[in-house]
Amino acid sequence: MDSNNSKKDRIKKPTTFVEQVNILKNRNLQIEDEEQAIETLSRINYYRLSAYMLSFKVGNRFHDGVSFNDVYEHTRMESTEVQEDLGKEKKVFPNVDFYSGMVYKSLGIESEYYTPIFAVSRVSGWTAHVIEYLKKNRISRPRAIYVGDYLNEFIPH
Repeated sequence: MDSNNSKKDRIKKPTTFVEQVNILKNRNLQIEDEEQAIETLSRINYYRLSAYMLSFKVGNRFHDGVSFNDVYEHTRMESTEVQEDLGKEKKVFPNVDFYSGMVYKSLGIESEYYTPIFAVSRVSGWTAHVIEYLKKNRISRPRAIYVGDYLNEFIPH
């Protein structure tokens, strides 16, 4: 099989909202009102909701007794608290790390490791800033337009 065919085989085909509801039901999620679930999925997107589903599942199956409303309320509560409350008060809005925390939790990673994971993943960027700072004795400004050379060969010292 050539690489184009294998790549095409891995791409999931789009599903309707009804099919998404059926997938969730087959994974043990209790859905009392299918029409409400379809309406909710059409508004907030299955994939956005799926980030919040992680703490309610083991593997691909939901824990017994977990309902669609439980997942939706968890989603709504997190979104409201973070986006509206912090956003309005402090002008702080969630980025990818907000959602990463939920993934870490679902993977069983203890919260004390969240910051080290965050830091390790950014070391290369921080290092690049330090190198640039040391060369020009200036702090780089991320919103500034880069006017330096491009495509230079890296020569380690």
